[in-house]
Amino acid sequence: MRKTAALTGENRNFVYDVLRENGVSRKTTTSVLRLTGRESHDYGRIADWLKRHQDRKIPHDYAKLAEVIGVTRNALKCYFYRRRRSVLSVLRTLPNLTATNVTLADEAGAIVACSSLESYEYLIDRVTLDVSVWATLRDGSTRVFPIPNWRDFANRVGGPK
Repeated sequence: MRKTAALTGENRNFVYDVLRENGVSRKTTTSVLRLTGRESHDYGRIADWLKRHQDRKIPHDYAKLAEVIGVTRNALKCYFYRRRRSVLSVLRTLPNLTATNVTLADEAGAIVACSSLESYEYLIDRVTLDVSVWATLRDGSTRVFPIPNWRDFANRVGGPK
């Protein structure tokens, strides 16, 4: 709404009222973003900055990162919380890894079949959103399996999402 208001030079409440009067809900605009291949978290000052600086090491301190990007610490926390929640919602829809024939490579490069896992848990880094599987094997040892691309992993384990 704000972007549309800025482009038209109108107040965002006016833009919202016009859209609502014409039967266009905020949900509809979010759906349109998804149809065009853009999720609702793919735009904005934080997302734009992160896209421009993908090759850069991102500080894990919210206060420092917020200062660099030029947003508030709270806005940054909310952005990353929502991103983690959306990633985790996809991962939770996947079938039980212990019942699949998927293999995982641990940090040392050793390949382990998921059928040999006793239990596991998904870990998501709070800033980089890197996904790892922290698992206990049947022999009692614990290992961390980094997932380089969680979307590819979700497709490989549970089909297209």
